[in-house]
Amino acid sequence: MVAPNQLDAKSVYAIDQYLMRGGTVVVASSAFVADIGSGEMRLQARDSGLAPWLAHHGLEIKNTVVLDEHSTSFSAPVNRQSGDYEFRDLQMVDYPYFIDLRPPGLTPGHAVTSNLPQVTMAWASPIVATPTPDRRVSVLLKSSAESWLSKSLDVMPGVDANGVSRFRPPTEKNTARGTPTMTSRNLGVVAQGRFVSYFADRANPLTDADVSAPQSAPDLTTQLQRSPESARIVLYASNDFMSDRVLNSLVTAAGTQYLGPLELFLNTLDWALQDEQLLNIRSRAHFNRTLPPMERRTQQQIEYLNYGIAVLWLLLLAFFGWLQLLLRRRRYARGLAL
Repeated sequence: MVAPNQLDAKSVYAIDQYLMRGGTVVVASSAFVADIGSGEMRLQARDSGLAPWLAHHGLEIKNTVVLDEHSTSFSAPVNRQSGDYEFRDLQMVDYPYFIDLRPPGLTPGHAVTSNLPQVTMAWASPIVATPTPDRRVSVLLKSSAESWLSKSLDVMPGVDANGVSRFRPPTEKNTARGTPTMTSRNLGVVAQGRFVSYFADRANPLTDADVSAPQSAPDLTTQLQRSPESARIVLYASNDFMSDRVLNSLVTAAGTQYLGPLELFLNTLDWALQDEQLLNIRSRAHFNRTLPPMERRTQQQIEYLNYGIAVLWLLLLAFFGWLQLLLRRRRYARGLAL
C-alpha cells in the first residue's frame, strides 16, 4: 500500500486477516502528503486509516517531518527578498526534506538495503517501533545524527539575501527532556513475528455488511486471532518518496536517470516473496558509481577544478593548433625559397 487514504474498517480488517495468515504487509504512509500547485508547496494532513492498527502492532508514525543536513538538491521555485521586493527564481537548493540515505542509514546487514548505495526519502516522518518478546523489529532506513524535526506545513524552499536556506537546524537542546534535538530517526522498519489481531477484542466489520451473501459468509466471518511467525509488517514513513513529481525533480537535480526509491520498493517485494536472488541481480544494474556525500564547499572546489581543467585543455588545444599552423607556414615559406 502506497499513500493509503481513509481506509474503512472493512479494508483494515482485510489487511489484518492477511497478516494473521502469515502474509507480509508493506506500507508507505505518513501523517502528511505534499501539495504542489500554483507555484506553492505545502504539506497537508493525511489520515491513512491505519494509524490505530499500526499502533496496536507497536508501530507509531509521529505527526512531524524529519529534516536532515545530509540532503539532496532540489530544483524548486525559491522566494528571494531584495529590499522591499520579492522575486521567485528557479534554483537548485539543498533541501533538507529530501533526505539523502546511504550506509549506514541504509542498513548494510539486511537483504532489502544491503546492495542499495543511495535512496532519497521525501517528506518522511519518524517511526517509533516497540519490540515484544514475540516480535522483533529491524531498522531498514534511518536519518543521520544531524537530523531534526519540524511540525511546520510550509515546506516551500527559500533563501535569504546571502543565498542561505531558510531551513536551518536547531542550535539548542530540548532542556525539558534532556535530549538533543538533532539525532538519528527511524524512517523504515520491519516488524516480524507473532501478531495478535487488531480485531481480537472488536466486532467483525464484515458480519453485518455481508449477511446478504450467505454463500461467502462463513469464509469472511472466520476471524483469525493470532499470526504465525512468518507474518511481517514493512513500514516506510513517507507518502511521496516514490511519486512521479519527486522522482522527476531528483532526475532534474542529478541530470541522469534515478530510480532509487523504486529499487527499494521492488527489493522489498522480492524479499517479501522470499525471492532474494533477484535483489542482487537488480541492485547491480544501478548506482554502481554513486558519489559519496560531500560538503557544499567541497562540491564547489571540485566544480571549479573541473572548470579549470576544461579551460586549460582548451588553451592547450589552441596552443597546439597555433603551433601546427606556424610549422605549416614555415614549411610553405621554405618551399617558396627553393
